[in-house]
Amino acid sequence: MFDDLEAHFLEGVLPAYSSFIESLKSDTAGLSSDLRLGKDAALALFHLREHVPWAKGKPWPVFLTACPEFVLLQDIVNVFKHGPRRDGQVAKPTDIYETTVMTDYEDSDGTYHHAEKEVTIQLRDGSLRDMKVVLRTVLGIWITEFKSRGLLGRLEPPMPEAHVIPTRTTASGAAPMNLTALQGVRFNRSFRRQKFNHATGKIEPIDITGHTYQFSVYEPVEADIVMTNNETGQKIEGTVKLSAEETMHYRTLKTDEERKAFEATLAPKYARQLLANGTGVGNEPSS
Repeated sequence: MFDDLEAHFLEGVLPAYSSFIESLKSDTAGLSSDLRLGKDAALALFHLREHVPWAKGKPWPVFLTACPEFVLLQDIVNVFKHGPRRDGQVAKPTDIYETTVMTDYEDSDGTYHHAEKEVTIQLRDGSLRDMKVVLRTVLGIWITEFKSRGLLGRLEPPMPEAHVIPTRTTASGAAPMNLTALQGVRFNRSFRRQKFNHATGKIEPIDITGHTYQFSVYEPVEADIVMTNNETGQKIEGTVKLSAEETMHYRTLKTDEERKAFEATLAPKYARQLLANGTGVGNEPSS
């Protein structure tokens, strides 16, 4: 990888950035995985300069000094590597953290929520930056610089993502997000609420001053589902794990009758899984 500049970029720097971006797209958060991958990508993009003959050393070349995101990236890398700093735009590594961003949207059925992940950078002046945007900008200037020198001919700088209104994913409007934690290890996560203004087409913050939010963590509920073939009388039984929304509803049921009735409504959804994994009982067809 280090024997060739293009190979170093394509085999080292770009995969580090891509792994971070792909991690942000998943619906599972926890274990500081997004922060770890963001750190790896930040280090790769900043220290690439040391492997580029015309960019190493001081002073920095103009294409780097003219990029505010690269200057910020230096401060990010410094706190990652050396801890709290007296200078720079970022004071300490804990000012870089994972955030779940909850956005409210409206459709004909009312309000629904969309959850996405972000690695947030809090600057000394109190402002917030999105790690993804910072790294995407730096990646873009490196690709542009390489292409100006006849390298990375088939690669184009990444474009900013267009805002697309997500569709409702659950009937209740809840936004699914899986959380992973290690038993006995602190769980640390930040949340930010905002809303989409359909009149202006812009995202607006939601003031949560004085609000109290609570949530509970449960193991997934398992339900016993039974299907019966009306022609043969054969029954297929199986146990399935319910979705987060189904689990929330299941825990509101008070009696066995209510639970059995709810389980009966789940059979069509889990039919294929039951047929693949279930056990036939009762009246078996004769040979």
